[in-house]
Amino acid sequence: MTNPRRPRLPVAFLVDAQAEITGHEAHRLAPPVDVVEDESGWRLVYEIPGAIGERTSIEVKDRVVIVRGERRATEGKGGVFLRLERVTGPFESALQLPEEVDADRTRAFYQDGLLVLHVPKRDSRKGRQIPIRRGPPETT
Repeated sequence: MTNPRRPRLPVAFLVDAQAEITGHEAHRLAPPVDVVEDESGWRLVYEIPGAIGERTSIEVKDRVVIVRGERRATEGKGGVFLRLERVTGPFESALQLPEEVDADRTRAFYQDGLLVLHVPKRDSRKGRQIPIRRGPPETT
């Protein structure tokens, strides 16, 4: 008997290394994310309460957006956890978008446990004026 294939993510263009992991482990490794596309780019909304700090990083390269970080447990002073349902530990989400992105104009905002990334599309069809400088060429 063959194992049935697990269903893929409903949004076909997302490529996430943790897509095959389900349940509690998937939430720990890759935070839930909503992706909205319009004509100018994408809005990625990650649900990662309490995880933004110096250990959180965002990398945008080519068509891939990578968010890494760590959720830490918050213990009460002098107390011991009787129940711990919030997932803690390191997480990573790598999403591949369907078109080239403009990494230089990507912006990130964090509020109320939501990390929101605005990732603009790179418009390769739009021309760009190249300034002509006077003088000898620069050496690089």
